Amino acid sequence: MRGRGYVTTDSDTGGGTSVLFQSSSYFNYDLPTHVIGGKLKSITFGVDTVYNSAKETYTNSKDITISGFAKNYATDSKDGSVMGDIMDANTASLIKLLKSDDIVFKGSSGSDVFTSYGHADKLNGAAGNDKLNAGGGNDRLIGGLGNDVLTGGAGADTFYFAKNHGNDRITDFAAGKAGKDVIEFQKGLFDSYADVIDHAVQTGSNTVISYDGGSVTLVGVNISQLHQSDFHLL
Repeated sequence: MRGRGYVTTDSDTGGGTSVLFQSSSYFNYDLPTHVIGGKLKSITFGVDTVYNSAKETYTNSKDITISGFAKNYATDSKDGSVMGDIMDANTASLIKLLKSDDIVFKGSSGSDVFTSYGHADKLNGAAGNDKLNAGGGNDRLIGGLGNDVLTGGAGADTFYFAKNHGNDRITDFAAGKAGKDVIEFQKGLFDSYADVIDHAVQTGSNTVISYDGGSVTLVGVNISQLHQSDFHLL
């Protein structure tokens, strides 16, 4: 299928997959695999998505995936701008759906802005200088390429960093033995916890940990507060 509006595929028996999207230029949509190619903005509500036209509400049974955005497309589910930009529908009911389930966010090559809700979400900024806020829940955040600002919110959050991920900042890292947050480094970046500390410097009230092709700044965290349980070395 080739187009630039939105499409919903449903089944009378057993539900189906609903894909809603918008594009400034034409894109390709493969019905069997539900893969969309081309420049577009996309939201997938998983399987068994049902729209009640009388009540203007949506329900679904799987994670919500937000991905494939065109360059420099800012997304912010908190104020509903994602929904308003994707399709002209009842924004309040769509926000209610976002709040009801885990969210998987996949950013673009531009500078994405995304704020999630109180579930176990997976946010990946991809390229660009992104601002990701996971809200509540036990979340996983990946800034990706570029200089990103990451906020885990309440819950036990995992922040993943790999080679050449840029200079990132974590605004609310809960450090220490009693802390629930974890920084996960790609295999080969560090040999041990002692190696991590050797690459950490105190800059004012912040700790900066440098690695191959990037760094992570822990805002408001002193090196003395760090504990080996704060890190997972793959």
